[in-house]
Amino acid sequence: LRISLPAAAEIFLIGLITMIDTMMVGGLGKEAIASVSITNQPVFITLTFCMGINAGVIAIISRRRGENDPEGANRVLRQALVVGTIISLIISSLSYFLAEPLLLLAGSKADTIDNSILYFRIVSTALFFNYIRLIITSALRACGNTQITLIVNIAANIVNIFLNYCLIGGNLGFPAWGVAGAAIATVIGNFVAFVISIIAITRDTSFLRIRLKDDWRLDRKTLSNLFSVSSGAFVEQIFVRIGFFISARIVND
Repeated sequence: LRISLPAAAEIFLIGLITMIDTMMVGGLGKEAIASVSITNQPVFITLTFCMGINAGVIAIISRRRGENDPEGANRVLRQALVVGTIISLIISSLSYFLAEPLLLLAGSKADTIDNSILYFRIVSTALFFNYIRLIITSALRACGNTQITLIVNIAANIVNIFLNYCLIGGNLGFPAWGVAGAAIATVIGNFVAFVISIIAITRDTSFLRIRLKDDWRLDRKTLSNLFSVSSGAFVEQIFVRIGFFISARIVND
Protein backbone atom coordinates (compact mmCIF):
# COMPACT_ATOMS: atom_id res chain seq x y z
CA LEU A 1 0.00 0.00 0.00
CA ARG A 2 2.87 2.37 0.77
CA ILE A 3 4.09 2.00 -2.81
CA SER A 4 0.84 1.44 -4.70
CA LEU A 5 -1.31 4.22 -3.21
CA PRO A 6 1.07 7.03 -4.29
CA ALA A 7 1.16 5.41 -7.75
CA ALA A 8 -2.64 5.49 -7.90
CA ALA A 9 -2.62 9.08 -6.65
CA GLU A 10 -0.13 9.97 -9.40
CA ILE A 11 -2.43 8.68 -12.16
CA PHE A 12 -5.41 10.44 -10.56
CA LEU A 13 -3.60 13.77 -10.27
CA ILE A 14 -2.34 13.57 -13.87
CA GLY A 15 -5.91 13.04 -15.04
CA LEU A 16 -7.07 15.81 -12.73
CA ILE A 17 -4.99 18.37 -14.64
CA THR A 18 -7.03 17.90 -17.81
CA MET A 19 -10.24 17.77 -15.78
CA ILE A 20 -9.38 21.07 -14.10
CA ASP A 21 -8.62 22.65 -17.48
CA THR A 22 -12.01 21.47 -18.78
CA MET A 23 -13.82 22.90 -15.76
CA MET A 24 -12.00 26.23 -15.77
CA VAL A 25 -12.60 26.96 -19.45
CA GLY A 26 -16.33 26.55 -18.77
CA GLY A 27 -16.81 30.31 -18.75
CA LEU A 28 -15.76 30.46 -22.38
CA GLY A 29 -18.73 28.41 -23.56
CA LYS A 30 -19.62 24.83 -24.42
CA GLU A 31 -17.34 24.79 -27.47
CA ALA A 32 -14.30 25.52 -25.28
CA ILE A 33 -15.33 22.79 -22.82
CA ALA A 34 -15.70 20.28 -25.66
CA SER A 35 -12.38 21.34 -27.22
CA VAL A 36 -10.43 20.55 -24.06
CA SER A 37 -12.34 17.41 -23.04
CA ILE A 38 -11.91 15.81 -26.48
CA THR A 39 -8.12 15.96 -26.08
CA ASN A 40 -8.22 13.91 -22.86
CA GLN A 41 -7.84 10.44 -24.40
CA PRO A 42 -5.31 11.50 -27.09
CA VAL A 43 -3.17 13.02 -24.31
CA PHE A 44 -3.22 9.75 -22.36
CA ILE A 45 -2.35 7.82 -25.52
CA THR A 46 0.86 9.86 -25.80
CA LEU A 47 1.80 8.62 -22.30
CA THR A 48 1.39 4.89 -23.01
CA PHE A 49 5.06 4.34 -23.79
CA CYS A 50 5.98 6.03 -20.52
CA MET A 51 3.59 3.82 -18.55
CA GLY A 52 5.27 0.76 -20.02
CA ILE A 53 8.77 2.06 -19.21
CA ASN A 54 7.67 2.87 -15.67
CA ALA A 55 6.51 -0.70 -15.08
CA GLY A 56 9.97 -1.95 -16.01
CA VAL A 57 11.70 0.72 -13.94
CA ILE A 58 9.69 -0.13 -10.82
CA ALA A 59 10.17 -3.89 -11.21
CA ILE A 60 13.91 -3.82 -11.89
CA ILE A 61 14.96 -1.04 -9.52
CA SER A 62 13.00 -2.60 -6.66
CA ARG A 63 14.96 -5.81 -7.28
CA ARG A 64 18.24 -3.91 -7.28
CA ARG A 65 17.15 -2.29 -4.05
CA GLY A 66 16.59 -5.73 -2.53
CA GLU A 67 20.02 -6.83 -3.78
CA ASN A 68 21.58 -3.62 -2.37
CA ASP A 69 22.95 -2.83 -5.83
CA PRO A 70 22.80 0.97 -6.23
CA GLU A 71 25.07 0.91 -9.26
CA GLY A 72 22.72 -1.46 -11.10
CA ALA A 73 19.66 0.57 -10.08
CA ASN A 74 21.17 3.84 -11.25
CA ARG A 75 22.23 2.25 -14.54
CA VAL A 76 18.64 1.16 -15.20
CA LEU A 77 17.36 4.63 -14.34
CA ARG A 78 19.82 6.33 -16.70
CA GLN A 79 18.89 3.95 -19.54
CA ALA A 80 15.19 4.57 -18.92
CA LEU A 81 15.73 8.34 -18.96
CA VAL A 82 17.63 8.19 -22.25
CA VAL A 83 14.98 5.99 -23.87
CA GLY A 84 12.21 8.16 -22.40
CA THR A 85 13.82 11.29 -23.81
CA ILE A 86 14.08 9.81 -27.30
CA ILE A 87 10.53 8.44 -27.31
CA SER A 88 9.02 11.61 -25.84
CA LEU A 89 10.63 13.79 -28.51
CA ILE A 90 9.38 11.47 -31.27
CA ILE A 91 5.84 11.29 -29.85
CA SER A 92 5.81 15.06 -29.25
CA SER A 93 6.73 15.71 -32.89
CA LEU A 94 4.14 13.24 -34.18
CA SER A 95 1.51 14.76 -31.90
CA TYR A 96 2.16 18.21 -33.32
CA PHE A 97 1.95 17.19 -36.98
CA LEU A 98 -0.82 14.61 -36.60
CA ALA A 99 -2.94 16.63 -34.18
CA GLU A 100 -5.72 17.37 -36.68
CA PRO A 101 -6.38 13.82 -37.96
CA LEU A 102 -6.04 12.39 -34.44
CA LEU A 103 -8.55 14.83 -32.98
CA LEU A 104 -10.96 14.38 -35.89
CA LEU A 105 -10.74 10.66 -35.21
CA ALA A 106 -11.45 11.41 -31.53
CA GLY A 107 -14.70 13.10 -32.57
CA SER A 108 -13.82 16.78 -32.78
CA LYS A 109 -16.24 18.80 -34.93
CA ALA A 110 -15.99 21.98 -36.98
CA ASP A 111 -16.84 24.18 -33.99
CA THR A 112 -14.18 22.60 -31.73
CA ILE A 113 -11.37 21.39 -33.99
CA ASP A 114 -9.32 24.63 -34.01
CA ASN A 115 -9.22 24.99 -30.23
CA SER A 116 -8.68 21.24 -29.80
CA ILE A 117 -5.65 21.33 -32.09
CA LEU A 118 -4.30 24.42 -30.33
CA TYR A 119 -4.68 22.87 -26.86
CA PHE A 120 -3.29 19.47 -27.88
CA ARG A 121 -0.26 20.90 -29.66
CA ILE A 122 0.67 23.16 -26.75
CA VAL A 123 0.25 20.39 -24.17
CA SER A 124 2.27 17.98 -26.33
CA THR A 125 5.29 20.28 -26.12
CA ALA A 126 5.56 19.30 -22.43
CA LEU A 127 5.68 15.59 -23.16
CA PHE A 128 9.41 15.45 -22.47
CA PHE A 129 8.90 16.96 -19.01
CA ASN A 130 6.10 14.46 -18.30
CA TYR A 131 8.12 11.42 -19.37
CA ILE A 132 11.20 12.37 -17.36
CA ARG A 133 9.40 13.22 -14.14
CA LEU A 134 7.19 10.11 -14.33
CA ILE A 135 10.23 7.87 -14.80
CA ILE A 136 12.04 9.55 -11.91
CA THR A 137 9.08 9.35 -9.52
CA SER A 138 8.59 5.67 -10.45
CA ALA A 139 12.25 4.94 -9.68
CA LEU A 140 12.09 6.75 -6.34
CA ARG A 141 8.87 4.96 -5.47
CA ALA A 142 10.54 1.61 -6.19
CA CYS A 143 13.13 2.50 -3.54
CA GLY A 144 10.49 3.38 -0.97
CA ASN A 145 10.51 7.16 -1.48
CA THR A 146 6.79 7.70 -2.05
CA GLN A 147 6.50 11.26 -0.77
CA ILE A 148 8.09 12.82 -3.85
CA THR A 149 5.28 11.46 -6.06
CA LEU A 150 2.64 13.38 -4.13
CA ILE A 151 4.78 16.52 -3.82
CA VAL A 152 5.51 16.63 -7.55
CA ASN A 153 1.93 16.10 -8.68
CA ILE A 154 0.32 18.35 -6.09
CA ALA A 155 2.74 21.12 -7.10
CA ALA A 156 1.83 20.62 -10.78
CA ASN A 157 -1.89 20.90 -9.99
CA ILE A 158 -1.51 23.98 -7.78
CA VAL A 159 0.52 25.81 -10.43
CA ASN A 160 -1.94 24.72 -13.12
CA ILE A 161 -5.00 25.97 -11.19
CA PHE A 162 -3.39 29.32 -10.37
CA LEU A 163 -2.20 29.95 -13.93
CA ASN A 164 -5.54 28.79 -15.35
CA TYR A 165 -7.18 31.50 -13.26
CA CYS A 166 -4.69 34.05 -14.56
CA LEU A 167 -4.45 33.08 -18.23
CA ILE A 168 -7.89 31.80 -19.23
CA GLY A 169 -9.88 34.88 -18.30
CA GLY A 170 -7.07 37.43 -17.98
CA ASN A 171 -7.07 37.89 -14.20
CA LEU A 172 -4.44 39.59 -12.01
CA GLY A 173 -3.17 41.60 -14.96
CA PHE A 174 -2.42 38.59 -17.19
CA PRO A 175 -3.60 38.36 -20.81
CA ALA A 176 -6.83 36.47 -21.54
CA TRP A 177 -5.71 33.58 -23.74
CA GLY A 178 -8.70 31.30 -23.30
CA VAL A 179 -8.11 27.67 -24.26
CA ALA A 180 -4.48 28.43 -25.14
CA GLY A 181 -4.05 29.87 -21.64
CA ALA A 182 -5.28 26.60 -20.11
CA ALA A 183 -2.78 24.65 -22.20
CA ILE A 184 0.11 26.97 -21.30
CA ALA A 185 -0.80 26.69 -17.62
CA THR A 186 -0.65 22.90 -17.93
CA VAL A 187 2.76 23.06 -19.61
CA ILE A 188 4.17 25.31 -16.89
CA GLY A 189 2.70 23.10 -14.17
CA ASN A 190 4.33 20.04 -15.74
CA PHE A 191 7.62 21.91 -16.02
CA VAL A 192 7.53 22.77 -12.31
CA ALA A 193 6.89 19.08 -11.52
CA PHE A 194 9.83 18.17 -13.77
CA VAL A 195 12.16 20.58 -11.95
CA ILE A 196 11.15 19.23 -8.53
CA SER A 197 11.77 15.64 -9.65
CA ILE A 198 15.20 16.56 -11.09
CA ILE A 199 16.16 18.23 -7.82
CA ALA A 200 14.99 15.15 -5.89
CA ILE A 201 17.05 12.69 -7.96
CA THR A 202 20.23 14.78 -8.23
CA ARG A 203 20.64 15.58 -4.55
CA ASP A 204 22.51 13.18 -2.26
CA THR A 205 20.38 10.14 -1.46
CA SER A 206 21.02 6.81 0.18
CA PHE A 207 20.46 4.77 -2.98
CA LEU A 208 19.43 6.59 -6.19
CA ARG A 209 21.25 9.54 -7.69
CA ILE A 210 21.95 10.73 -11.23
CA ARG A 211 24.71 13.08 -12.34
CA LEU A 212 25.76 14.46 -15.70
CA LYS A 213 29.22 12.91 -15.34
CA ASP A 214 27.73 9.40 -15.12
CA ASP A 215 27.88 6.99 -18.06
CA TRP A 216 24.79 7.71 -20.17
CA ARG A 217 25.67 5.46 -23.13
CA LEU A 218 23.04 2.93 -24.14
CA ASP A 219 23.74 -0.54 -22.78
CA ARG A 220 22.25 -3.45 -24.71
CA LYS A 221 22.00 -5.84 -21.77
CA THR A 222 20.30 -3.30 -19.50
CA LEU A 223 17.93 -2.18 -22.25
CA SER A 224 17.02 -5.78 -23.07
CA ASN A 225 16.19 -6.42 -19.43
CA LEU A 226 14.16 -3.21 -19.23
CA PHE A 227 12.19 -3.87 -22.41
CA SER A 228 11.47 -7.49 -21.50
CA VAL A 229 9.68 -6.30 -18.36
CA SER A 230 8.12 -3.16 -19.90
CA SER A 231 6.70 -4.68 -23.07
CA GLY A 232 3.79 -6.46 -21.41
CA ALA A 233 2.72 -3.35 -19.52
CA PHE A 234 3.01 -1.28 -22.71
CA VAL A 235 0.76 -3.65 -24.69
CA GLU A 236 -1.75 -3.60 -21.83
CA GLN A 237 -1.79 0.22 -21.79
CA ILE A 238 -2.23 0.38 -25.57
CA PHE A 239 -5.36 -1.78 -25.45
CA VAL A 240 -6.73 0.07 -22.42
CA ARG A 241 -6.25 3.45 -24.09
CA ILE A 242 -7.71 2.25 -27.40
CA GLY A 243 -10.77 1.10 -25.48
CA PHE A 244 -11.18 4.46 -23.74
CA PHE A 245 -10.51 6.26 -27.03
CA ILE A 246 -13.24 4.32 -28.85
CA SER A 247 -15.69 4.90 -25.99
CA ALA A 248 -14.95 8.63 -26.01
CA ARG A 249 -15.39 8.72 -29.79
CA ILE A 250 -18.81 7.08 -29.51
CA VAL A 251 -19.87 9.62 -26.88
CA ASN A 252 -18.52 12.55 -28.91
CA ASP A 253 -20.54 11.45 -31.93
